[in-house]
Amino acid sequence: MISQYKQQLLEIILIGLAFVLLLIVVEILKRHRLLKDEAARKSIHISVGFILAALPLFMERWQIVLTNFGFFGGVLLFTGLFHIFTAVHAVRRWTIGEFLYPFSTGLVALLFTDLRVYSYAVLILALGDGLAGLVGHAFGGRGYRIWHGRKSLVGNLTFLVAAMVVTTAFWASVHGFSLGILPMALLLSIVLMLIETLLAGGFDNPAVTLGAATVGWFILSL
Repeated sequence: MISQYKQQLLEIILIGLAFVLLLIVVEILKRHRLLKDEAARKSIHISVGFILAALPLFMERWQIVLTNFGFFGGVLLFTGLFHIFTAVHAVRRWTIGEFLYPFSTGLVALLFTDLRVYSYAVLILALGDGLAGLVGHAFGGRGYRIWHGRKSLVGNLTFLVAAMVVTTAFWASVHGFSLGILPMALLLSIVLMLIETLLAGGFDNPAVTLGAATVGWFILSL
């Protein structure tokens, strides 16, 4: 039993080292101007999301909760307090998204016992919100202003497409694929898009994650 816990703790440490390595690589690319601020931040957003979403493949639920909240603590320490990894917060707008991101994913792992819900919610946040930020920043122009930030129609559409792809894939993995699932998948994706559209400044992270977890739970319950 003790050796099993040691192995599980080693897995958490290795994932933590993977996060640190990812942050170092992106930080180097940013400082050498190979990645612009928004691209650097969103590349971390998406890459970390893929890693977190894959954790149920080899980790138990308590490990996933600990990993997420450990990452949350690391971001608070190294970015919020010591400002070491500037790429995490490399945008000229007010946001606490880098702190709420791992807190939100950890909260979902804590609240929802089925880890399929967790992986689905993390992928919605990573791909939907991440790609919406990248595409919206590049092609959305000035967009429109909302509370604590700006959004764009291009970004909204990008989120909708990403959410539709992830939701359809998730639904198909649970119940099998048929053309009949597409309308409901589209409707649920529109709901998630509206949640993401109404909030900014990082507050969209917990809203999208918890909203997606609720959608995932609903799909599993059908």
